[in-house]
Parts: sequence; C-alpha cells; structure tokens
Amino acid sequence: MDGDTVGDDHHVVKYLSPLRWKQGIDPDWSAVLPRADEDGKASCNWMEYYDSGSDEERMVLIRKGILECRNPLQLKPKGAFVKINVGNARARLQQESRDARFVHRPVETNVSHSEMEGLSHGDDVAGAILGGCVIAPFPGVL
Repeated sequence: MDGDTVGDDHHVVKYLSPLRWKQGIDPDWSAVLPRADEDGKASCNWMEYYDSGSDEERMVLIRKGILECRNPLQLKPKGAFVKINVGNARARLQQESRDARFVHRPVETNVSHSEMEGLSHGDDVAGAILGGCVIAPFPGVL
C-alpha cells in the first residue's frame, strides 16, 4: 500500500541508463542515488509487490507498469535494472552512518514504484555501498 515501508527481506530494482550501466563494466553507481532535483528520493521498484512468480515474471510486470505511465521512463536495450536486497543495503549504509528508507509510492500504472529516501545526490560513499549490494542485473528491455 502507498506509504508502506518495504521490508528488509524484500528487494528493489533500480534502472540504470546505458550511459551509467556501461554494459556492467565499471557501472556508475552514483546513478542509484537521488538526482539533484529529486529531493533525496530515488525512484525504484519493489519486486515483492507482485507476490508470486519468478524474478523474471516480476520484471515483466515492472517494465509493463513503467511503460504504460503517461510519461514513462525511457527503457533502453543496453540499460539495466539492478536488484538490491533492502535489508542488506540498509545495514551496510548504517555502518557508514547513512540512513535509508525504502517506501512504496505507486505512480499511475507503475504500481510497484517505490522511493529510496534519506540519501543525498553526490554521496559517492553511499553510491559505492549500494553498488556493492547489487545481487543481479536484469535487461532494461526484453
């Protein structure tokens, strides 16, 4: 539900553009952080919002929700979604005195849309920590 905290045993995916993903070779992890104009809130998608199915089936639903919005994120073939475990990310960030919350914030048809709150644009340490928390990449488009 809107405003619910995403549980520590759950996962989010964050889209990285081809420019930031670099085909998985030395990705620019600052792209996981909020942009300067995002008020400390980085968009992501909550995988377990869809309570059944494989990761691949959930990703199909996530992409569909994004693409059906009025102003959809432009997903590219060489871009990627990166999967992050919420609890691991929060624990590792807390070790470096950073506090992040993952909150469900649906937008139009993007019903699994969530926000990572509490981190700052340009916090290279937090970006590196989150990059180290990535479990798996998924293609930006199929």
